[in-house]
Amino acid sequence: MYNENDIIGSKYKNYKVSDKWKNDKERINIIKNNGYDVLIIWENDYKNDKEKITEMCKKWIKNL
Repeated sequence: MYNENDIIGSKYKNYKVSDKWKNDKERINIIKNNGYDVLIIWENDYKNDKEKITEMCKKWIKNL
C-alpha cells in the first residue's frame, strides 16, 4: 500500500514508512524473543473482510 519513502503522519510527528516498518520489526522481535507468537493483521485486510480475518485469528489461536 505504501512505498518505503512515503511520509505518513501521526498525532505526534511525520515520518517515513520505512521508519515505521523498522520500528514494527524491532517491536515484533522483542515480543518473539520473550517467547510469544505474533500474528500480524493489516487494518486494510480486516476492513475488507472482517469475517475472513476473524476466522483466521480463531484458527491461529487454536493452534497455539
